[in-house]
Amino acid sequence: MNMELLQIGLQLTFTGMVVVFIGLALLVGVVSLFQYVGQPAKAKKIEAAPTNTMAAPEPVPAPFADGEITPELVIVLAAAAASILGKSVRVTRVRYRTTRPTPIWTYQGRAAIMARHQIVRRVSSSDRG
Repeated sequence: MNMELLQIGLQLTFTGMVVVFIGLALLVGVVSLFQYVGQPAKAKKIEAAPTNTMAAPEPVPAPFADGEITPELVIVLAAAAASILGKSVRVTRVRYRTTRPTPIWTYQGRAAIMARHQIVRRVSSSDRG
């Protein structure tokens, strides 16, 4: 009787594993098809003669090259902040970050360690009365 139960259990286990792996393979196939959904059909490339005969623009030097914060940079920062916030902003200070920011997990770990500390007031024998 025990051998029959063991054999049925092994068959059921093997069948279940096969069904799960087939299901996973089908799921991988369906998910991989999603990369083709929503993409426009590729049109034939038509080579046209260039219509712009102007020379290429000269590269603009980066404002960060010499570490100076130019008024143009402040204007760009103000415009970017205004477009994100949806209202006018005034840039009052711009500074470079010289060190890497500390990850938030560091602060959380420090807070957890400090929260574990318990302040115990030790009473001396003279205070007991």
